[in-house]
Amino acid sequence: MQKLYFLRHGESADNVARVWSHAHAALTENGRAQAMMAGQAAKAKGLTFDVILASPLPRAHETAKIFAEQLRHEKAIEPFEMLVERDWGALTGKSGASLFGHPYVRRDLEYVPHIETNDAVHDRAARTLAYLRSRPEDTILIVSHGSFGRALQRIVEGRPAEEEFDEALRKAGSFSNAQLVQFI
Repeated sequence: MQKLYFLRHGESADNVARVWSHAHAALTENGRAQAMMAGQAAKAKGLTFDVILASPLPRAHETAKIFAEQLRHEKAIEPFEMLVERDWGALTGKSGASLFGHPYVRRDLEYVPHIETNDAVHDRAARTLAYLRSRPEDTILIVSHGSFGRALQRIVEGRPAEEEFDEALRKAGSFSNAQLVQFI
């Protein structure tokens, strides 16, 4: 692998509702348009991908398909379970602006029942990068989710998992819906 690109899924219904996402959250019409525009922009830049791997969650997989159609990418999108969104545990479906109705700091999330911890997401990102590096393709696109994307970016750049807890760094490293970024 010589180049690795990351694409966050388009806007989902849970993004609009501003809740911690469900696994089944679908793209909105705006999300589909975002995926189409991202694909058109990539095509205009002359980008091509040897392989596209996507989270199997509906919002990411559909984003990948729409994006690939714009590039006339004829190979099948490969679903890859390691690219799923962080499991928000007991927060799933609850307001994204609060932790059980109270202001929070990101570190508080580590104590939510059944949540996938930040360290676990970071470890999953490290295992994903090792797997991607073992693949023979020169140019890989992964289509995934914001939390996972931040973790993977930290792994690529050799930064610690704890940076997720620094609000300024987390916001600076956040990805907009259907934003395409080259990591390597």
